[in-house]
Parts: sequence; structure tokens; C-alpha cells
Amino acid sequence: ANQVDRSRQVRGRGKAPPVDPFTGEQPDVLWEDWLSTFERASTWNGWSESEKLLQLAGHLRGKALQEWTLLGADATENFGAALAALRNRLDPGGPALAAQDFRHLTQQQGEIVADFIHRLESVFRRAYGREKLSAETN
Repeated sequence: ANQVDRSRQVRGRGKAPPVDPFTGEQPDVLWEDWLSTFERASTWNGWSESEKLLQLAGHLRGKALQEWTLLGADATENFGAALAALRNRLDPGGPALAAQDFRHLTQQQGEIVADFIHRLESVFRRAYGREKLSAETN
């Protein structure tokens, strides 16, 4: 009565590699690095495409989870599409994230105005690919 399903056995030896939750908020934890750990665990555990989607959603926290909830049904029904959509939203160099940062950028307490403007222009360039905020700023 206590049979083992051989098709579901772990493919490696020992414990599967642990996968920490991903927040998208830690500058030292990049999406691509986290994703490679997730993919190793997926292979080790033999997850199907639908299991990978469930596991992916289950490992997202904070900002990453917020971005997941904003994805359309097309992106969340296919693992490859979900990865592509999240990569666009979570890549620190990505224009979509830079545009979001630009919209919410505020001067920090004690920050010199010139430094704030420099930071603002830097985020603007990443977001919109232009050198100046507008022609009138010359």
C-alpha cells in the first residue's frame, strides 16, 4: 500500500539545492543569478513546465511578487513568457524598471541638488535612452 512513484523520484543524490525567495530589491542578488539557481533546482526535482510556473510564483516576494501580479494571463500561462516578462521588469538595467524608478525618484535628505539632478538624469537616460530631460534644459 506504500508504493513509491519512481517517476517522481529526485534525479540527483542528497538534498535538492535550496532556492531562496527572490524579491528584486537586493542589489547583490541579480535576477539572472537567482534564475540559474532556480533552474538547477527545477532540473534536480524534475519539475514540469506547470510545476515550474507554480514554483516560480511561490518563490517571489516583495517587488518581484508585485511585478508578477501585474503580468497578464499570457505571460503567466507559459514559463518562458513569464521569465521574459519578469526579466524586462526586474533587470536593474531594464528601461521599464528605470522608468518606474524615474517616476518615483525623490531627493534624499541632505542630498545636494546638483547630485539629485545628476541621479535623476542618469535614471532618465536608462529609462528613455535620451541624453537630456527636454530640449528646454540646455
